[in-house]
Amino acid sequence: MVTCKKKKVTRFLALLLILIAVFTASCHRKDILVHDPVDLPTVDKPGTDQTATLPLEESPRESTTSWTVATSGGTTTAETQVETEETTVSTAGTTLISTKKTAKPPVAAKKTTISKPDSVKTERVAITTTTTTTVPPEPYYNDNYAQKVLVLLNAERAKIGKPALTMTSAMVAFAKTRAKELVRNCSHVRPNGSKGYTIITIPCSYRGEIIACGQRTPERVMQCWMSSDSHRMKMLDTHPDDERGYTQIGIACWYEPGSFYETHWAMLLLAPPE
Repeated sequence: MVTCKKKKVTRFLALLLILIAVFTASCHRKDILVHDPVDLPTVDKPGTDQTATLPLEESPRESTTSWTVATSGGTTTAETQVETEETTVSTAGTTLISTKKTAKPPVAAKKTTISKPDSVKTERVAITTTTTTTVPPEPYYNDNYAQKVLVLLNAERAKIGKPALTMTSAMVAFAKTRAKELVRNCSHVRPNGSKGYTIITIPCSYRGEIIACGQRTPERVMQCWMSSDSHRMKMLDTHPDDERGYTQIGIACWYEPGSFYETHWAMLLLAPPE
């Protein structure tokens, strides 16, 4: 009985010594891991390293965890992945270390582009301002138009066998005076109240006057005169009962911008004295 008790005490003491030895060895190894990190494998990756001591029953978190196993014999196995968590678990004679490193995404550097404006070129442009003032032309006698009317009239006279009329300087002067007077009163009455043909002051047997206002061209004024029976017979001298025998003529065209008719025509006819 006593022997049996001695054996039990011996076994208990031996077990107690083993537990003390294991505990002492475990504490010694823990100090090495914590205070001497040189023995641990180093992973050169960006991120934040975290070290924690977990209870024995806690298992690794995810498949993206790398485990490092360190035994009392000094054997170490390491596997590194993108995200690791470091955990130290102590068992009898074995230290289990897991390392978790959380990789932070790289922060994209903000690139600020400052666009420099092109050099501003300043040019002085000379601006010339031209002011155009429209001044109405001065009134004038259109002698070309007067000559054209004479050509047209003699052509009509030639058709019926009448001799051509001669335009003299004296008759032209009379016609110009009358053409200018028509601006005030387009009629056969002069400003002084006398008849229009009284402007002719040279000796003659017969004298006559034909006028028109507003026609812009020689062709237009001749068309108007030829369309009137009385004007046509006087120009062509074809009155059946009163042929005058005109031989001289004076024609004038007075153009006055701004007036009512602007274009004024006068034709004076003269038969020489008998």
